[in-house]
Amino acid sequence: VIVGQPALDDAVDYFGITEAGDWVLLRINQPGSPYDGVVGWMAVTLLRWNTDLSVLPLFRADGSPVTAFTPTPTLSPAQADALPTAELIVPALAPLPATSIPPAPDITERLVTLGGDQIPANPLTPLTATASDGSTMRLRLDAAVVEIWSGLLGDAPGTWQPASGELLWPGTQAYVAVAAGGGGTDEVIVNRIRIIQPPVQERSQLISLPILAEAVQSETIMALLGSREQQGVYVLESEGTLKQLLVAEQDAAWQNEEDNATLLLHTPARASGLNSFSWVREDGTGLLVYARPFFNIQGAVGDAQGDLWWIETPQVNMDRWMLWHYDGQISRIELYMQGDSALFTQNGGQRSPVTPVLLAVKTGDDYSLLVDTIETTSQQLYSGLYQLTMRRQPPGDDRSANALVTAVTQLLPPAAYRGPLRVSPDGAMLAYFDYDPSHPSL
Repeated sequence: VIVGQPALDDAVDYFGITEAGDWVLLRINQPGSPYDGVVGWMAVTLLRWNTDLSVLPLFRADGSPVTAFTPTPTLSPAQADALPTAELIVPALAPLPATSIPPAPDITERLVTLGGDQIPANPLTPLTATASDGSTMRLRLDAAVVEIWSGLLGDAPGTWQPASGELLWPGTQAYVAVAAGGGGTDEVIVNRIRIIQPPVQERSQLISLPILAEAVQSETIMALLGSREQQGVYVLESEGTLKQLLVAEQDAAWQNEEDNATLLLHTPARASGLNSFSWVREDGTGLLVYARPFFNIQGAVGDAQGDLWWIETPQVNMDRWMLWHYDGQISRIELYMQGDSALFTQNGGQRSPVTPVLLAVKTGDDYSLLVDTIETTSQQLYSGLYQLTMRRQPPGDDRSANALVTAVTQLLPPAAYRGPLRVSPDGAMLAYFDYDPSHPSL
């Protein structure tokens, strides 16, 4: 069978010769030739050579080797012992900056601690409450005015702010002004209820995902799958099996390069409930991190050091945001910075309040934050993409954005891009859709 007809000047590599010396086993080594890389037998009379063919391995006329090949041993590089992975512990919580204290109740108010088991609360049904004297009551909130002391949310000096009745979580302390008795002996109709203290809520807990650890260790993991319509994240393995990794989470993203990869998984945002995200290492161990009570999470990311960063915003109409940091070296969660929309006002101009969404953090001599924004009032997405340059160490106890941020750069104006926005695992690139409102979509 003729497998090719190389040119007379094509270079070839020799691999063997027949015992009769009339045929040579060769490979065409001529880049650009249509036969480059082709292996076959060629008659010696058709060749020109400048080497000693007698040194080539001998083959019989049927193409079988006279002497079996001695396979070249494959040397496996010495495997270094895996570095021990630091054992995770529940992070400590750094003390928060001092906040303004709510005023004392007025003469018409009573201090109560709310009961129940629903987060968020359902203000359309009576809520149980326990007064400071130990008596219990059921609060009817059909027409009640709900307020919260803004100092609880990082505002200084603090004022009463309108709030949703869904923030009346179990364990919350509040001042209650009663209008009249209700339909039962322990039921009261509430005129006004003011939140003065959030419930005690753990900020993090340890989690373990052996399904992820086994898939990574056996190198069978192919992809992580989820749905925009349903909660749940699944591991797709090379055998075609699909295993559920988590139930409540809806999306997942790898952080950092392969040798330092971790996984961040987010639950759907809840406007008035308990918000959280999960951070998991390749060995399956990780942390479930909760937002503070009455706060939403606006983006959570990891950095190259194995630390975590996330932004929280109040679940009330307040122009306020907080940047939180998990320091993996000392296992501590701290409030790193807080600010408002003034940080994103360019050249002294005026604009509507915006909510920042954290996309990426790069560490070095300074920190660099990549932040998208949402117009708070209209909830207009993609309202400006920014890079914030920030001091590595907070100066003293001042955690304000004015003290920490050294430069604000607008990378994309509001009308120039659309999402989804995706940052590469190494944090070096951002994928987005270029957008021009004057050109309709196809």
